[in-house]
Amino acid sequence: MDRFTAFFPRLLPPVETFIAGRRACKGCGKALAARITAKAAQDKIMPGNNAMAAHCVGAPTYSPLSSEKDFHYFHDEILAAAQRTAKQSAACNTLMTKPVITINRTVFEKDHLAFCSTFSSAYKALYVCLDNESYLADFIERVAPPQFIINESAHSVSDKDTADIVRKKNYFLESIEEFFSYIATACPGYPFDLIEKVRRGLACKGNAFILVLTPCPTGWIFPPRLTQKVGRAAVHTGYFPLWEKEHGRFRLTYIPEKLKPLPHYIALQKRFLPLTDKVITCLQTAVQQQYNDLLQHSAQTH
Repeated sequence: MDRFTAFFPRLLPPVETFIAGRRACKGCGKALAARITAKAAQDKIMPGNNAMAAHCVGAPTYSPLSSEKDFHYFHDEILAAAQRTAKQSAACNTLMTKPVITINRTVFEKDHLAFCSTFSSAYKALYVCLDNESYLADFIERVAPPQFIINESAHSVSDKDTADIVRKKNYFLESIEEFFSYIATACPGYPFDLIEKVRRGLACKGNAFILVLTPCPTGWIFPPRLTQKVGRAAVHTGYFPLWEKEHGRFRLTYIPEKLKPLPHYIALQKRFLPLTDKVITCLQTAVQQQYNDLLQHSAQTH
């Protein structure tokens, strides 16, 4: 991302491969991330077969797993997409890159370890995980339950519980790291960074995984026009650092000159209104600690 200092109109192809339709709310971060990903991957698709980009890049939403049958369906879909890529590459005598598959973060909340068999298959893919932080709703309801709910009361939240919420964002990446040659985080608020990471993920030899923070105007309660601003605020405060890890080398792809206070990010959304000052202070401490750890890790490995 640091290589791009200006906007270039020819950086991405003009053709839209993201299928239009009423599948997302106005200002949807998932739809924006999927659209940018589709454009970034378009030049890796064989000429005359641009429809494949729209097929491989899924809808803005993906139903969470509810049964073993759902998992097998998801597993088969991934392998089918990878097989199509291999067949089309062989038929046209062209070296095609791996397919791009978008997944909702809630899929991994069900049981991310169940996907190890998919990630370890012979077919390689770029997985783009869209994270709208649905898991934070449970934490917020513990602090202040919704009104007019019978037999619900506020529960005390310890400092450890608050710190765990911050660490939870990336915890599953450590358990699946062995299956991927390239792992990164991204945000549509920084489109150039997302574009470069998609292309790096497609260029690596093995599997690639990108965790994308996708602000949700409806669930997070903010005006749709502020989607990118909310995403950038998450990065500027250290709440969602942008980093990548390839071949064991870890580096932060964006380092703010000075981290802004976490309330700068929280104030843009009304979902955090129930949080007390004590909880926000604990979140700030956990975010600062996480960011310092990443800075130290980046200095040691890069």
